[in-house]
Amino acid sequence: MPLLYHIKTEFSTGKIMRSLSATLLAAQKTTSYPALYKLVIDTAPEETLGTGRVIDIVHDEEEWQQSCTVILNNSDGYFAARNYEGTNASLWYGITTGAGDEYVQYGGFKVLAQTFSSIPGRLTCTLSLSGFPNFLAEDK
Repeated sequence: MPLLYHIKTEFSTGKIMRSLSATLLAAQKTTSYPALYKLVIDTAPEETLGTGRVIDIVHDEEEWQQSCTVILNNSDGYFAARNYEGTNASLWYGITTGAGDEYVQYGGFKVLAQTFSSIPGRLTCTLSLSGFPNFLAEDK
């Protein structure tokens, strides 16, 4: 699972910087903390899929592109009647601090694909996301 030390990512030609509260900065410096995740999907109404739904996240962030695969728990069939393809989403990582649950946003994405599968003991829904910078090359 991703760790919050990825919040500050440096690249050869620039930096991606994210603002952290003092409590969030202090909490991520501890030796052990349970990470929090949420995927906010821009549907009507907006949907937030939290740590209880997220099984795994593979998130790649580079200077000019972002991609993300989110595997969600679908054992109760929650996603069977939902289609997120083409919707916008944002990914948030967080930690529980002395001030409560605090999150940092990791860019905007578009849901390119939604697939259903299973892993031992669970049904899953996998969302394939592409970051907005990826679409700049398509603008002409």
